[in-house]
Amino acid sequence: MSAPASDGKAKAMEWTEDHDVILLREILASDLFSFKKGSVARGERWESITEKLNQVKTLCFHLKDKRAVRDRWVLLQKKYKAKMHQEETASGISVDDMSEIDVLLEELVGKEESLNKVGDAQSRKQKEDKSKAEDIRQKALERYSETEKRKSTENGDECVEKPKRQRRSARTEPLVEFMQEKVKTERELRQQELDLRRLEQEQNQRVMVTVLQQQQQTNQAILSVIEKLLEKKE
Repeated sequence: MSAPASDGKAKAMEWTEDHDVILLREILASDLFSFKKGSVARGERWESITEKLNQVKTLCFHLKDKRAVRDRWVLLQKKYKAKMHQEETASGISVDDMSEIDVLLEELVGKEESLNKVGDAQSRKQKEDKSKAEDIRQKALERYSETEKRKSTENGDECVEKPKRQRRSARTEPLVEFMQEKVKTERELRQQELDLRRLEQEQNQRVMVTVLQQQQQTNQAILSVIEKLLEKKE
């Protein structure tokens, strides 16, 4: 646990590689990037991730709120993108040996980028639809005054967006599936442990009730004996 600082304030949690691995596993298992950035659903996912991290027993997280978790993800994401950019632009750098963090980051960054592309595509379509409607209106107003030459010059070549090179590799898919299954198993084990504790508490309560009842019966029997003895003396 974090020791209090000399000024009375708790020290900030120190993130390690082990902390980062568990964080990224939980993000992957939560399916965070199926929800739009800034949405209520994504906020709830961040809160759920924070709660699960605080329940981990192998490491201490001490997270007060989801902001610390989100900020850590942003930092890891930036570092990963900078590393990938360096490896793509430099020569003679091998990327065959990937750590678990690298695999998780590649998968998560890819998921987030895919979600962003969908959002950008929807935004572009709305702008294109609006532009087309305005263009139709403008052409209707100019139809009586423009010549066929003017009309033909307005029909420019359609701009085709060049697809970006896909960086995600199929080689990481088995590892990602394994990690997802691992996180799922760990969650089930934690839930089983909680259920077992609850059962133990219930059993302990039942034992206590039984003991109290037996004590009451014993006390009642003693009182009955005492009453009979007193009656005989009288």
